[in-house]
Amino acid sequence: MTAALKPAGRTLAEFQPLKPAEEKLLSACRQGVAARISEKRPEAASDDNTVRAAFLRFLALGGDELAPVHEHGVELFGAWIEGKLDMKAARVPSDLIIGLCHFDSTPPYFVAQESRGRLILAVASFPALMGIGLFARVVYSCAKASPPQEKWDYWGSRSAVTSIAAVRNSTARRAMHCRQMEL
Repeated sequence: MTAALKPAGRTLAEFQPLKPAEEKLLSACRQGVAARISEKRPEAASDDNTVRAAFLRFLALGGDELAPVHEHGVELFGAWIEGKLDMKAARVPSDLIIGLCHFDSTPPYFVAQESRGRLILAVASFPALMGIGLFARVVYSCAKASPPQEKWDYWGSRSAVTSIAAVRNSTARRAMHCRQMEL
């Protein structure tokens, strides 16, 4: 009998071999603890700190039978996230917490995403953030986001936001666009 087909990016086998940081993240997700790649946000990619965005998405969507994700969800700190994190139309079953990470591609993309957990981006660095039609229990905390002139778009987003701290650095020129956002 042939194994059931799954959509692209939904099996662990597609990501083999895993990078060292991805191995650490996979183990942490299975155990329900945070993956701490570094205690600070990386300034450059390395073999030891890089996590592919597609692999992060795979885990955020719940992994598979060979890569189960604990109900505590995905917590990643101190990683260089390689590639575009595309959560378009995704249904995330639990928390997705990303802290002290650098996204190398524009933008992390949360379009019409539904989450049962929290989406937390804490002290992360990204050139832009798209959240069109996002429905989630969300905490955006981008207090030290960089580089200057960043832009956050939350068009049509609905959330039970506990805090939005988009800009605390008054010397940086950043824009936050909120159209039809329900708080």
